[in-house]
Order: sequence, then C-alpha cells, then structure tokens
Amino acid sequence: MSERQDRLSNGVGPSGGKDPLSNREHAMLAPMDSMDASTDVARERLGRLAGVTVGVPDPAATAAFLADGIGFTTVPLDDGEIAVRCEGDYGPRGQTAVTLRPREGDPADGPELLAVTFEVAGGYDFDALAARASAAGADPRPTAAGGLAFAEPAGCPLVVE
Repeated sequence: MSERQDRLSNGVGPSGGKDPLSNREHAMLAPMDSMDASTDVARERLGRLAGVTVGVPDPAATAAFLADGIGFTTVPLDDGEIAVRCEGDYGPRGQTAVTLRPREGDPADGPELLAVTFEVAGGYDFDALAARASAAGADPRPTAAGGLAFAEPAGCPLVVE
C-alpha cells in the first residue's frame, strides 16, 4: 500500500479517508495507484471526487441532524471536524463524502463551501496542472499533502491531491 493510500484509508488530510467509488465502479475501473504513472493518462487524469469540505457554525448540530434525521454515519475528527460517511454502495467501510468544519460568522449566512477535493494517481503531473490552471486564470497553491489548491472562475475552491 502506498503512503497516499495509507493516508486516505486512515482518514488524514482533506480527503479524509474517502473511497469515492461504489463497489460497482470499483469493478469497472482500475485503482488510481495501479495506473502506470509514466503514461499521459495517469499524469493528466484528474481522477475521482474524494469529497467536499463544508464550513458550518455548529458541526455537531449539523452532524446530529444528518445522523438522526437522515441516517448518515458521522465520525468526529481532529480540530472539531466531523466526517459524514456514506455506506451501502460504497462498501462496508463507506466513504467520507462530506467533512464538516467549524466556521465563524453569522449562522444566517448558511454553510460555506471550503473545498471540493479530487484524488489523482501517484506520479500525477502537478506542474502541468499548475501551468494549465495558471493559464486559465487561477492562482494554484501547494497543499500540505503535496497537491494543489485553486479556485475556478466562479470562486469554487478546488483541491487536487
């Protein structure tokens, strides 16, 4: 298992241990890390949605609603964050689809989209992504996990790791 796979499976980082594919999708697609990183496809393919991070005034209250009112499994993380997990088609260990993060501000402002995170194969060409994103008007910044973060033109924050 690669270090990145171990990080994902242990729920560390923005991707929070998510496995964004259903069992059916796993049967159709090769794992991202099994792709030959020397191919153009592996070096340029953005990969899979790894999850969404949302800022809310009271993560515990939001998590309680999602757990009690809808039936999601929630798992407390570090720094007051809470993982909202999907199960069923995602397999027995599920996937953290949403991470709730505490945010300050007026609760009437509603939730704040903090990041849409995509998972890529090992050997992904982040330099080429940075060049493409910059040419398209974005300002890519490195992430602590070795990926890139930037906003698309409407301001949606994207993370690629």
